[in-house]
Amino acid sequence: MSPCGVSYHVSCLRVGPPFSTRLRRGGGLAFPNIQYWGTFICELCTVRAVIGRELNRPSDFDLLGLERMRIIDMANAWASGTHHQYQSKLKAIRAFELKHAFPILHNTVLQRPPSTTDIPLMWLHESYSLRPSSRRSTDSFTVSLGTVPQLRSAASQFLGWEMMISAPLSTYIDQQQRVLSQPCRATDNYSFSLFSKGLSGRLGTDSQPATALLFRHVLFMDQFFAANYKAAMAPSGQRRWALAGLANSLFWLGWLCSSETFNLMYSDIDVVPPSDGPLHDLPPGIGMILCRLLPQTKTNRTRLRPMSSLPTLHSLASLLDHGVNECRSQHLELHDGPLTRHQFSSTMMAAPGPHIPFDISTFIPA
Repeated sequence: MSPCGVSYHVSCLRVGPPFSTRLRRGGGLAFPNIQYWGTFICELCTVRAVIGRELNRPSDFDLLGLERMRIIDMANAWASGTHHQYQSKLKAIRAFELKHAFPILHNTVLQRPPSTTDIPLMWLHESYSLRPSSRRSTDSFTVSLGTVPQLRSAASQFLGWEMMISAPLSTYIDQQQRVLSQPCRATDNYSFSLFSKGLSGRLGTDSQPATALLFRHVLFMDQFFAANYKAAMAPSGQRRWALAGLANSLFWLGWLCSSETFNLMYSDIDVVPPSDGPLHDLPPGIGMILCRLLPQTKTNRTRLRPMSSLPTLHSLASLLDHGVNECRSQHLELHDGPLTRHQFSSTMMAAPGPHIPFDISTFIPA
């Protein structure tokens, strides 16, 4: 199809009913009054390119009105003051071009007008905005702006799904919720994002919040472990309760995470008994346990952990001394394997005895 060859005067490019505006003096219903502009394509050429034929149906002329309104809305994306300011600058650019006989701003030479999917989608928006409003209390007789963009969201859902089906490993959604097409990992593609979102909606993402322990809770557990250590007859039982007391103290005094605590080796621990406390500038009767940890923290490997010795209770030094001297190259082990988080929480904390809570949040010592 050849160009229509129609020339427009800028003041003639305007619309009337059924299109309406909330702006004063009919603002937004006419093309901006400007002299310098980029490549302009009239509504007739665009409609013909999109539908792929000449206009020969009565409904085709409705598309002409929708296309003209689309052109005007796009041109009015800039405020009138912005247009006025830019026109003086564009005039200076054109004068420079004319003086030196070479172009700076090149107009696009098209073989045919654009006919992409976004154009009929914008016609749909223009048409939907003409629908009568269902609200009787509003001053406007047409639907509100908040209703119209829902069409865009609905079309976005459909188009995103089709992109995912046609190219599953090169379609992903970014942080701005834009669906983009480029090679990506299988775990980053759009289908996996939709799957994860649907799965989390079905199963939920709520987790049981952690309960903050107070010193009286930790002290009660320490005393309980010490009592069970003294009551144990076999060496394996004594080691069991010694390690439980050590884990309890390391959690409280060292602020260690579970992996740091339960992966400690005997070689990572040095014990200063209370009798040797004065040799390390400690008050009489006070011992110390030293732990060698990795310098990196768990949450940020670029930050170093503040290293310090861990002063602890006299009873804990005595408990630990039972197992430290046996084999300094092993984990802190029970007789049947290393002390684990599961054993500490489900076995040691749930052991028979007065006021030993499985859930510490339900226990308040007297």
